[in-house]
Amino acid sequence: MLKQTRFYLGLMLIVQSISCFFLVIAYLFKDKKNTASPFMVLGIISAVAGGFLVAEKAKERYESELI
Repeated sequence: MLKQTRFYLGLMLIVQSISCFFLVIAYLFKDKKNTASPFMVLGIISAVAGGFLVAEKAKERYESELI
């Protein structure tokens, strides 16, 4: 059950990173580059962490299907 929770957490982090990138685009069009940079960093960290968690579950499922 814990591993399924980590998968959902990974999906939520990916969705959070997408919303952060939309905020970055919105702030860049308003010429607020100082506000956009923290959201860019947060989006990149969220995308990397979420991708890692989702890839871990995909690898586990692939290995279980091979057996």
